[in-house]
Amino acid sequence: MDIVANGLLAAGFLLALIAAIQVVAARGWLPESTLLAIVGLVLGASYVAINAVAPDLGAQLGLLVSPSLPEAYLWIFLPPLLFQAALTADVRNMIPDAAPILMLAVVAVFVATGLIGWSLSAVSGQVLPVCLLLGAIVATTDPSAVITLFRNVGAPARLSRLVEGESLLNDAAAIAIVGVLLAILGGQAGDSGIGAAAQTLVLSFGGGIICGYLVGRGVVALLPLVNRLPVAAATLTLALPYPLYIAADQMLHASGVIAVVTAGLVI
Repeated sequence: MDIVANGLLAAGFLLALIAAIQVVAARGWLPESTLLAIVGLVLGASYVAINAVAPDLGAQLGLLVSPSLPEAYLWIFLPPLLFQAALTADVRNMIPDAAPILMLAVVAVFVATGLIGWSLSAVSGQVLPVCLLLGAIVATTDPSAVITLFRNVGAPARLSRLVEGESLLNDAAAIAIVGVLLAILGGQAGDSGIGAAAQTLVLSFGGGIICGYLVGRGVVALLPLVNRLPVAAATLTLALPYPLYIAADQMLHASGVIAVVTAGLVI
């Protein structure tokens, strides 16, 4: 019971802090994404000091800074964030830029991973697969803060579309790279190589697209039934990302990221 109470208290504190940041950002001092990053860094850096001075407060903050269930946090925050981004994406204007978006989301991820991995291997003394693994993580850093800044400064619309589209689709390439590298590090030589990487990418990407499209079309068919019940429609779309992400990832072994994004784009 204490764990549940502490979790609720931490969640309430986090939501109140986000609301306060939005008020400050509305005054025009700094962009909201920048303020969120600064506050996050401050919370992380001050955790040790707060835990030493006020252990009770440190215990609550520890749920945010060092969660004991990182995968659960991923499941809680990632699906709705991806789904919301897909729902607000300008799909029709992205279609003419499909080729450069796929180039950035797939080919560029492999190129960036390779360059980062080879460079780190040359200067760090670590084996190449370990350095490539770090490169795969860094190559797909989420650019949501950059997109927000683009909108605030009035950057060209096409540039925003390219970055936004790339950010929605690049995770499938990273999943394929990480899977192959983990197989190499685990000594499973038969599961490594270019062919395995290509197969993993196709299955992950294609399976996610098919799953997300079918679920998205099903939701679209249900929405007319609740068109006069806005609360029911909002509840339906809010509940969709979680089971879709987990089912695609855990049951179908496809990309839950791509499934959620595809469903959002279809809807």
